[in-house]
Formats: sequence, structure tokens, C-alpha cells
Amino acid sequence: DVPEATILMIWEMLFEASSRESRRLLEGLERKGLLNMLGESPLRQITFHSMHRLYFKENIDNVQAYHKNLLDAYKGLCHGEGWANGPDDGYFYQNLPQHLLSAGRQKALQTLLLSHTWMLSSLNADSVRQLMRPYTLLVARKIANPSHKQVLRVLKRLSGPLSLREGNWADDLAKALANMKDKDGELESLIKAAKVWRESSWLRPLMAHANSGGKSRATSGHVDEVNSMVITSDGRYAISASSDRTIKIWDMAGGQ
Repeated sequence: DVPEATILMIWEMLFEASSRESRRLLEGLERKGLLNMLGESPLRQITFHSMHRLYFKENIDNVQAYHKNLLDAYKGLCHGEGWANGPDDGYFYQNLPQHLLSAGRQKALQTLLLSHTWMLSSLNADSVRQLMRPYTLLVARKIANPSHKQVLRVLKRLSGPLSLREGNWADDLAKALANMKDKDGELESLIKAAKVWRESSWLRPLMAHANSGGKSRATSGHVDEVNSMVITSDGRYAISASSDRTIKIWDMAGGQ
């Protein structure tokens, strides 16, 4: 699936299409059965028909150029450490590694995967298992160096269902990375960044957020996993954020 915003960004750069024009085209393609759209604009997820992939494969000669165009479009949205700080739009962190490889930027990907900032950003956007995929890709294509393989082993240990403590995944990852052995000198920056992150200041609640004693109320509304929830200081409302890309405000008294 591709977020609507990603498609609009690419079409604006390539064809100077306005958001309105792009949305009309997407809706026209959906009416013809050439794609599916899930959700409400501007947060719709777009799934293209397999015939588009076939056409692209058979009729486009310089596929690499299209990957470069997409990277150029995203480059303007990154800041700080470049690719390590991109937009969390449901597509960037999940697909950037593949686009870098397909654009012939193997070295850039190899460097990126040894960035602690990239790892934290990618984890914030998705999961440990998702973070593992580009390392697995490098291994499968036989272009992973020993450092990437060592990081992959760390991530595999952390990906077990009982390995990461809920709410402490960033600290667990930093601790595991900081304890790695740097045999070839390639992990020096990554290990140093992980140690600095662990020693930096961060907020830790002094008391539990909610009283123990079991579930008091069950509600429904989100259509995907709930990633986080906070309760207002007066205890009247709860605010939840979900992977379905929505935020909901709940009345604690009524459960609505």
C-alpha cells in the first residue's frame, strides 16, 4: 500500500500536478477498477492493480531513474542526518532501503543502516521486525559486510516476543548496540551514539499511569493496532493513537 500523500508528492514533482488533479485521477482510476483506496482523504492508502506493475516492467526501460525521482522528492522532506530523519508517512521508513538499492545507491544504504538515528526513527515508525528487513535484504544479495550482519543478529535477539520490554524498546536497542564488539572499526560511530543516547536525559514517570486491578472497560473504534494512549490530567478523557492513522478521544465515564 502507498499513502495518498506519497503519490501526490511524486506526481507534483514529476508532472507538476496539483493535489486536486492528482486526487481526481486517483478517483477515476478507482472507478475503472485499476486501484483500490482505503480510508478517507487525505489519509487514504492506495493499492495499485497488478497490471500496472506488468506494464511498468514491460514498457519502462530506465526503471532506476524512477527510483531516483522518488528519492529526490523525499530528499527535500528530510532534515538533520539526511535519510535518517524523513517523514513518518507510512511509506518512507518501510520502503526507503529498497528504493536506495534500486536507484544504485548501495553505499548510501550500507551507511544508513549503521546510523543509530535511522534505527530509532524506523522503530518509531514501525517495528523491530520491519527494521530487520533491509539488513536481511543486504544479506540475501550478498552485499552485507560483517557490521551489518552483527547488527542483524542483535535485532533478531530483540525481535522475540519476550525480548523487548513494553515501552522500553529504544533503551533495550541502545543497550544491545552499545555492548557490541567493534572488530573492524565500522561500528564505532553507532556504538558511541547508542551510549550517548543511553546517558542523555529523558522523562520517566514516577508512578504508574493507571491503577492496577484488571480491565475496567472495553471500547471499540480503531480498525488497527493501538500504539499509544494517554489520559488527561482530570481523568475525564483518554486519547488513543492507532496504526489505522487515526487519533480518537474517549469519554472515560461513558466509554464513547
